[in-house]
Amino acid sequence: IKDLATGNVSVRDADFILHDGPPYANGPIHFGHALNKILKDFVVRRQKVCGKSVSFIPGWDCHGLPIELAAVGSNLSLSPMSVRMASLERATRCMTDQLVAFRELNILADWNRPYSTLDPCYQATVMRAFYDLYASDFIVREHKPVYWSRTTRSAISDSELEYNPEHQSPSLYFLAELLIQPTWIPTQYRKYPTNVVVWTTTPWTIVANEAIIFHPSDEYSVLLDKETERNLIVASHFVNVLCKLLGCGPTRFELITSLRGECFESYAYEPPLGRRWGYNHHGNRRCHRYRLIPGDFLEHDKGTGFVHCAPAHGKEDFDFARRHGLPLRALVDEETKFTQEAGTDLAGMLVQDEGNSAVIDLLGDRVLVLDTIQHSYPYEWRTKQPVITRLSEQWFINTDKLEGPAKAAYADVNVFPPERKSLMQSFIEKRPFWCISRQRNWGIPIPVLFHKPHHNRALVDGAFIKAVAERVSREGSDFWWNSAIPNSQLIPPGCLEKVCSLSPSQVFWSLKIGIETINVSIRHFVMPVSTFKRSTGFMKTYFYLNVFASFVVDREFLHLVLGQCLLKHHFIWTAVALSSQWNLTACAADTELIRGTDIFDVWFESGLSWLAVLPKDRVADVCVEGLDQFRGWFSSSLLLSVALTKMAPFKSLVVHGFTTDSEGRKMSKSLGNVLSPQEVLRATNGCTDVLRRWTAASGLGMRSTVSINAFKAHTIAYKKLRNLFRFILGNVHDLLAKEGRVTAPILKDSSSVLVPIEQLSLLDKWYLCIVGNFCVNCFEIYYPQHRYESLIADCDQLVSRISSTYFNAVKDILYCDASDSADRRAIQHILILTAEALRHCLSPILPDLMEEVNVALGPPLDTTPELSKLLHQAAVEWSRDYAHLPEAVARACALRQSIAARQRTEVDGKETKLWPGPTSNPLARLHIILDEKRTDSKDFEDLKLLNGRVDVESTSALCRILRCASVRFGSTSERTNCIELNLDNVGEAVHGEETELEAGVDSHHLTCLLRVAHDSTQCPRCRRYCSANKALCTRCAPLVSEVQHEVSC
Repeated sequence: IKDLATGNVSVRDADFILHDGPPYANGPIHFGHALNKILKDFVVRRQKVCGKSVSFIPGWDCHGLPIELAAVGSNLSLSPMSVRMASLERATRCMTDQLVAFRELNILADWNRPYSTLDPCYQATVMRAFYDLYASDFIVREHKPVYWSRTTRSAISDSELEYNPEHQSPSLYFLAELLIQPTWIPTQYRKYPTNVVVWTTTPWTIVANEAIIFHPSDEYSVLLDKETERNLIVASHFVNVLCKLLGCGPTRFELITSLRGECFESYAYEPPLGRRWGYNHHGNRRCHRYRLIPGDFLEHDKGTGFVHCAPAHGKEDFDFARRHGLPLRALVDEETKFTQEAGTDLAGMLVQDEGNSAVIDLLGDRVLVLDTIQHSYPYEWRTKQPVITRLSEQWFINTDKLEGPAKAAYADVNVFPPERKSLMQSFIEKRPFWCISRQRNWGIPIPVLFHKPHHNRALVDGAFIKAVAERVSREGSDFWWNSAIPNSQLIPPGCLEKVCSLSPSQVFWSLKIGIETINVSIRHFVMPVSTFKRSTGFMKTYFYLNVFASFVVDREFLHLVLGQCLLKHHFIWTAVALSSQWNLTACAADTELIRGTDIFDVWFESGLSWLAVLPKDRVADVCVEGLDQFRGWFSSSLLLSVALTKMAPFKSLVVHGFTTDSEGRKMSKSLGNVLSPQEVLRATNGCTDVLRRWTAASGLGMRSTVSINAFKAHTIAYKKLRNLFRFILGNVHDLLAKEGRVTAPILKDSSSVLVPIEQLSLLDKWYLCIVGNFCVNCFEIYYPQHRYESLIADCDQLVSRISSTYFNAVKDILYCDASDSADRRAIQHILILTAEALRHCLSPILPDLMEEVNVALGPPLDTTPELSKLLHQAAVEWSRDYAHLPEAVARACALRQSIAARQRTEVDGKETKLWPGPTSNPLARLHIILDEKRTDSKDFEDLKLLNGRVDVESTSALCRILRCASVRFGSTSERTNCIELNLDNVGEAVHGEETELEAGVDSHHLTCLLRVAHDSTQCPRCRRYCSANKALCTRCAPLVSEVQHEVSC
């Protein structure tokens, strides 16, 4: 079964929902995709084994810049519709290719009903959510500094950045001269100009300088530069650094005075590039006084102690400027070139290229030191190009309002591994406003109209957005870019009347403020009063409505309202009613209203996938994604869900690491280290289980190594597991043919089918114990905690112990006992039980192999969930009741290793054997006598337990583990024809088996005598040394006689 749709379970009715974070539909799948989807499949299949109905709808993120660039390149001449058609073709093709590739990985999902951001209903959901967020005051439109990509000519958010530690920038120390000599400078030094020293790595931002910031409590030094005859002010800790930068000794400077930064407040300085740069938005010279302003956010002991403030090009600078009433100047355009307002000397220059050099040249002798610095700098993570910060009018989500509720909702989310839960905190706490608009063509349009005569003020109307969304759900969103469709056709009739004021009737909007209501109708756009909080005209002021609310409006609206309001007890309670004076026609709506050209940020789109895919009353039980999604899909989904529903969209997060090559490098074509999942499948003859085993072994580790050698190792381990099941199934075929699949009957009533459990051999009980331990760990630890790497490591150890110890020990019984002997039937039943148990534990990880086992075992008598519960209960009993046996068996195995290691020795420089015996089983011909002098030793207690506590035993558990002729406990005084061994490393060997043994156990100086069996004592049928004169042993003789009798008859 590779399709969950075969179960006909809707998302609403599912017991368990795994919500798929949509991968990007831009190219073939890579190992990151494979790791992610297979880990999700582990979760899905495990829940299915437990009997739950599961919903896993795969999804795709099909919008955004990488797809657009891959489809059209850097061709800027194409129309929006041409770009969209080319991008649609690429996204659709990549999504189809990825779907086929995922199905080849044996991923269990609802492949017949995938979701994507291309789906018209999905896009309509995003538009409706936009208005809901806007109406709830979570979305604003403002002029703010945003990260801006020169390559894409679009705003980008913090989550789309990566930092390049090897970026090189100019390191510029420049001077800003004070206009008035401070009084705290002694008279004899006032003849020299006084300058503050400022450091920056972005010289191009000096054009937009509005202030210089200092720390009021830091200590500063005023120095006389004897060489240039200028007074310099720097932080006291920077004096020695300044000497090093200038390559001079301290004698060049004379300390004039030292003082605290608070003395600088309100001193004015000459603009670094002269007053000719001071223009307002009308192009007129403005009277702005450049001042030194205190800022306690400056870091102590860093830099010169002065920071230049360019509000249009820094978020901290912008906030600082708003607090201090500093003007904003947008001097950089969408192409990251200086505008005409920056001056003819700079206009048209790219700010990060020739713009930097030009500004430095214009500074002239104000340049104190110019160098190059290598430092960490933000790059766009998709184009790998540096970004700038630029003042731009964008749509933002107010994350300040969401921080508290988001942290509270996230506190209830389980994260695996638990130590990674804190990684989300930084993307919730103090996160800057989230810019959700992008200036591109391939995406979902933001359904907003703008009015040209009023500075392109945005009209955000619920009825209009709902009408557009309804049309999008039927047709898709391409019509938004179709200029042949007039605006009047997009605006519903009622909304058209409201927007264009076609009727003389008054239209009122109400906003509750405290316990009163204000009704407002205005001469321009009629919209909620709360909307005016988002107005961003050039002239702004604050208008307060009592103690309950405040909002920002432009001056025209303020005068309009103040002229009509009646204030009483600080409450606005009178309706403001003004007659409409615009009387726009539908034709005017088409000419004066323009559609917005921005699209939604892809993280905003994908962050609403829970809203588009999941039922309204459900949240995802789990989401499985990579570490990078803490800053991406995890955080965007959380913030949007909290804003819309006040709760997290998921109960649990499972977070995995990244894929790298064997040297820990990211895989890329330029390095030649790319290996695709399809290549691995071809190398393993289409065996997806090897790839899935690698995924489990990688688990949730920080790095998952992808290499040919790694997959060769996993192939070998996988074959060992196949051989284990081959041995089991090959030795139970006659029982299955006779009795069928006996698992459920054995588990329900072992006495009816199996030898009573208490009569099983100690070796059989040990086998059940270690298998039970593995199953209990799987059921209770590995799967619930998603510790798949521990499961695989435990499985490998179990396979090794079973194959090397138990199978070798019971082969004699399986091959040589009567086919229906009690011992053989007991072992067969145990083998079937353990095969079933392992199948249940491993089927989520290795479904193909486990399905083969399932078919070989025959049709089950009980359903999978019922059988799983029975196996879990039995495993708990096995691991509990026989917990004392693993340590004893480990000692027996260690004893065998110690004796076998002594077989080969060196005599006269030649290697020889102390006793004869095959290499595959060096102890086969040995009768072993263990010294019983130290009866208080834990070694003897464990070994005698396995030997049945009799003097001589050739069929005991100990004898079978040692695979020797016989074992006896007694005195070693009779040394005739014996080889004496004094073993002093048995305990070390035991500990080497990685079993849980108490420290300090006395297991040294074990003495044993080895008596080599004569050739004549070997049974010709079973090949054991337990007969006389080459005759059949007492077990084989009656069996051969019976066969001969049947033949003769």
